Amino acid sequence: MDKKQSRMKRALKLRSKIKKLSATRLSIHKTSQHIYAQVISEDGSTTLASASTTQAEIKASLKNTGNIKAAAEVGSLLLKRLSLQG
Repeated sequence: MDKKQSRMKRALKLRSKIKKLSATRLSIHKTSQHIYAQVISEDGSTTLASASTTQAEIKASLKNTGNIKAAAEVGSLLLKRLSLQG
């Protein structure tokens, strides 16, 4: 089995476990310049809330600051948006 097949097998195994749990999950993607976060529904079909450092609300308050403050801002905005939904 080559490297790609092994990775695909692991990914399929993980996805099946996540589907069995039926839990809302948080997905975070971090690049060298930005942080993206989203809350995904139990079935994985919809995004309940999302926030990132590329959005105008956060971008204005983060002029020349570090990633720790940016992550905190993204987290608080995500929580605010999630609490407004339900």
